[in-house]
Amino acid sequence: EFDYMNNLNLNYKGKEDDIVTEFQAGNIALSLPGTRFVTFSASNSGLFGIKSGVKTGPLKVTAIASLERGQKQKLSLQGGAQSSSMIIKDYNYVKGVYFFVDKSYREQFQYNEERTMLLGYDPQKVITDIEVWKAGKGYHLQPETRKGWAVLNADMSTPEKITSIHNEIAGDETQRTRVGNFKRLEQNRDYFVNKEFGYIILKERAVSEIIAVSYRDASGIIHGTLTPEPEEELILQLIRNDVPRPSDDVWDLEWKNVYYLGGRNLDPTGIEISIVDNRSNERSKIQPGGGGKNYLNVFDLDNLTETGERQPDDKVDLNNTNLFNFYRGELIFPDHRPFDPEDDQADIIADKRNPAIYDTLLLNQSQYEKISKFDIEVKLSSASASYDLGFNLLPGSEEITLGGAPLMKGKDYQIDYASGSLQLMNELATKPGADLDIKYESGEMFQLEKKTLFGMRTEYELPNNGFIGFTAMMLNEKVMEQRVKLGNEPVKNFVWDVNTKFQLDSEIITKALDFLPLITTDAPSMLKFEGEIGQVMPNPNTISISTTGDNNGVADMDNFEGSALSNTIPIMRKSWFRSSVPYFEGSLETENPSKQGRADERGKLVWYNPWQQVHIKDIFPEKEVNTRTGTMTNVLVMKRIANSSYLGEPAIFNWWGGITTPLTTSYYNQSETRFIEVWVKGDKGKVHINLGLISEDAISNGTLDTEDFANDIPNGILDEGEDIGLDGIGAKDGPSAGEPFDDDWNYEFKSDEDDAYYNING
Repeated sequence: EFDYMNNLNLNYKGKEDDIVTEFQAGNIALSLPGTRFVTFSASNSGLFGIKSGVKTGPLKVTAIASLERGQKQKLSLQGGAQSSSMIIKDYNYVKGVYFFVDKSYREQFQYNEERTMLLGYDPQKVITDIEVWKAGKGYHLQPETRKGWAVLNADMSTPEKITSIHNEIAGDETQRTRVGNFKRLEQNRDYFVNKEFGYIILKERAVSEIIAVSYRDASGIIHGTLTPEPEEELILQLIRNDVPRPSDDVWDLEWKNVYYLGGRNLDPTGIEISIVDNRSNERSKIQPGGGGKNYLNVFDLDNLTETGERQPDDKVDLNNTNLFNFYRGELIFPDHRPFDPEDDQADIIADKRNPAIYDTLLLNQSQYEKISKFDIEVKLSSASASYDLGFNLLPGSEEITLGGAPLMKGKDYQIDYASGSLQLMNELATKPGADLDIKYESGEMFQLEKKTLFGMRTEYELPNNGFIGFTAMMLNEKVMEQRVKLGNEPVKNFVWDVNTKFQLDSEIITKALDFLPLITTDAPSMLKFEGEIGQVMPNPNTISISTTGDNNGVADMDNFEGSALSNTIPIMRKSWFRSSVPYFEGSLETENPSKQGRADERGKLVWYNPWQQVHIKDIFPEKEVNTRTGTMTNVLVMKRIANSSYLGEPAIFNWWGGITTPLTTSYYNQSETRFIEVWVKGDKGKVHINLGLISEDAISNGTLDTEDFANDIPNGILDEGEDIGLDGIGAKDGPSAGEPFDDDWNYEFKSDEDDAYYNING
């Protein structure tokens, strides 16, 4: 599956008198005879290379050449626990999950003065029966859905109120009534309900969907249609619009005080939370003025000590169960709008309030970043006997130590190299205070960089087990990126070393010692000598730019890519549609001023993605490509089909054709956009680009034509007599039909011949 898995091992051992004493090649662990200063051990398991040994007379040579194919990894754990940290922005509260079913329940949901417990609920408002419904785009195609209306107040307790609801529906007050095909959700599977306090929690976040409910409270009042019969009219109480806006009457029913902490089934003992002012240079946790309170206390997350006494201790109140849902991994602020509290007695000072994150619907991340004032810093620690090291570990590459002592595979741990799952069986490894080090190598799925190593060790034997040796090694890295970040620079290191060791029997020293009084030697004296000298010549950055004179290493301190926001216009043909008539400044290929702005020159234009893709380097010659980035790319071809009788197309070359695509709401506002990048290949015609509010009247008949016209009221449902094309003619298009568009789709596989795409845009 991956290149490094193609294991090859060659081993040769020479005979005693052979010149070649050994030869190894393949995915092997390589080593050189070590010296005191230079050592290359066998711990590198992810190598592909060769090693050879040669001996002739007193001269012995060992050489290696290798390509590294693994990535070294290390995981250090203290006390058998893994720690993770994250920053949650003040505007990143959980959206589309928590909802009150009515404003009265929101008003009832209040804490006591110390913010340590919820006040009581109204027994008459307890929900006894509830159904939750959801509608959205395409729901009419789903089974078990039915048409219904969602209104703001679906109180059906009296005939007068029911009549009022019907009048509201008949009046089609679009800001207060939603019509759609609704699907009923299943309680405790699709949602959970708190019947006392009147709110629901959806299992799946609502995105572009209407959420509505019908329920009965303990007083007997019914809101909406409960368990409707097949022919009964479905009326529901609206709690969320498909496109929520701050101006909606139901905007405040959605909770805006819940923050996801990044994990589920959290251990309370391993949670640390701080709130910091992200606009202060020092990221202060203390509110200026006002007694210098910690922000945890300002936002009512710290009112108790760890033992439950009513006294802030600058730690989040993990013992306050109202603040946390540990199962769902959520922090719940006591206030409905925590960073713009509704309580007039709130401790936050005026200039630290941030109503914009609740009352403004911004369009992109950068705009929210500009208005953000606070960060929630979260640190989670969890003890575990299981760890995920990432898949594709190199077999045998792990080194696991507990307090410096090595652990044994099969006895102290089990490891699955394919999945990277490590299971500790030694109980001491998960206890508090345990110092666990896990070193391992993982095979690179894609070779994004190349590391080569060359080395040689030469020794010349001397008498009496002496020798003189020479070692040389070179490590060279090469990266594919043309712009390398600081800290990821490719290195090129060279090291050499000379060492020697010899001994001499000295009869002179022996006699001199015997000459001394009280000393008599019983063995010959020896003179031993050992010495070594080594040098490293490192190049910590091999990237240079000769044209600017930067020959001593170049790296990007900051490539500013994080500050550049870009939106990609789609390249696939299905995202584009026939354009309306553009206004041309001047004529097309003519000097006749009377033709300015005229629209009678539309030609037959087809746009498509060729079946045969284009090599990326044919467009961007300098761009590096590999198996990860891919080598081929789609292009969008716009081509006039010549010699057609399309709408009496003139024979001369004064025609136009156009396509258009909508900008989605996520990048609707382009007021800060600086440029548009378009790559065009062609040798005829002109390319015009229009941006802004552009008419979609492609047929130029003054109306926005639609195929959804049953009973002259669009209903989002495919009725009989619809789906007959934009031309409104159900019969097959023909060359003499005189229709505005030949909109019957057709494609015949013919490689990249022009006529294969003639009707691809139908």
